[in-house]
Amino acid sequence: MGDGLLVYFGYPQAHEADAERAVRAGLAIIDAVPRLNTAAGPPGTLNVRIGIATGLVIVGDGPLRGKVESYIARHRVPDVVLAGYVPDSVKPRYYNSADIFCAPATGAESFGIVLLEAMASGLPVVATEVSGYMSVLEPGRDSLTVRPKGWAELGAALIILGRDAELRGRMGAYGHEKARRYAWDSVASRVIEVYEEAREAATFALRLAEETNVHHAV
Repeated sequence: MGDGLLVYFGYPQAHEADAERAVRAGLAIIDAVPRLNTAAGPPGTLNVRIGIATGLVIVGDGPLRGKVESYIARHRVPDVVLAGYVPDSVKPRYYNSADIFCAPATGAESFGIVLLEAMASGLPVVATEVSGYMSVLEPGRDSLTVRPKGWAELGAALIILGRDAELRGRMGAYGHEKARRYAWDSVASRVIEVYEEAREAATFALRLAEETNVHHAV
């Protein structure tokens, strides 16, 4: 519950960069509102969700960007925002502007770090059943999964989540809680525990060997 605001970019006069301006303004609002200190409470009390009808937003950069730009210009594809390279500190803004995270990989994924990033932002996941992803996901709890290259199944899964806000919320909350277990402090603590267990086992083995040698000597 809360207040809402409808903002028009490109009205009454449209400009070529209106879609990008809308995206960047929305991201700035997502970043600024939680920092406000208001009568409602200290920073972190308020939150905001942005919905922008811009069309396609492409995040990231690479050697194919020129071809993508040429294709957009040649075919006059409307409402496409090329956000370019986005630092890790800004990625959560883009995740928070989404409702579902879709990862239709066809293979060769060693680990689903992008899935954890999405879940850390409270997003439900639709992904393909490749080994790297399945080592992270729990289908039915934080995600819906489909066969690789099963495009009809992928579309159906997206429709199911898109139509069910309660399911999206439940999966997003479960994934968000699970993502905490992969935070660096938690992972580092578990790694230290493994090393400590290995050291204790080595110390025990050494002591046992010494005792055995003493027994044989006697």
